Amino acid sequence: MPSTEAASALVQWGPLGASKMRRNLGRSCRLEAAGGKTRAEVLVFTGADASDDNALSVGDALASTCTVTLAILQQNVGVDEPIAVIEGSIEWGTDGTSASARFDWLNGGVIVAAASSFKVSAEIISIPDGRSVEVAAFIGYYTVPCCAGRLTRIAEAGGTIIPIAQMAQAVVPLTDDANGATLQFTADANGAIPIFGALTVPAGLPPEGIPIPVGAAAVVVTPVGPGPLPVMFKLSL
Repeated sequence: MPSTEAASALVQWGPLGASKMRRNLGRSCRLEAAGGKTRAEVLVFTGADASDDNALSVGDALASTCTVTLAILQQNVGVDEPIAVIEGSIEWGTDGTSASARFDWLNGGVIVAAASSFKVSAEIISIPDGRSVEVAAFIGYYTVPCCAGRLTRIAEAGGTIIPIAQMAQAVVPLTDDANGATLQFTADANGAIPIFGALTVPAGLPPEGIPIPVGAAAVVVTPVGPGPLPVMFKLSL
């Protein structure tokens, strides 16, 4: 099974001689391709995890603005081998309700959300056989500047129906000199009920972002060129 561990069991803070301790809010996890063990929960945290004397504890029913920092600690791949591709997911909520979103783990990042519970998972999308990767996540209270999340999908030549990602605010077909694209938003997941007309993005001109129409369930992306074409969703997390 993939293992999840903390660098240390306790975190200590406060003036010397009058300090307090609480659980470490960071965890790491090693994922391996062998045996199909490619997904694991990296970090699970609720306000109830902290002790009563923890000044930063928010409790289960009270949300606090928190930052979740993601990192890749180690990739066990060869020099000439491709790096591992990791997809992350985060679930956050307060007092019995929650939301979730998926995103590209990349080399790490920061997500800010107001909640009292968080669950962060990581999944290997591709990795050389017999190799492994170690990912980590930790949580901090109160807000800091951060980058918006993103999630990338691939549109194949001839057109691909891509479900709208949760928390997506805009879609960006990553066109190049060989590939433009047409986009058709649809009100159903099967791509059969169009919303507005099809949009054309010329080759070599990636847009800043095409806003997701209200009620859109999917977008049909057709590369105008040999394909395939990466399509990025900008997420609001």
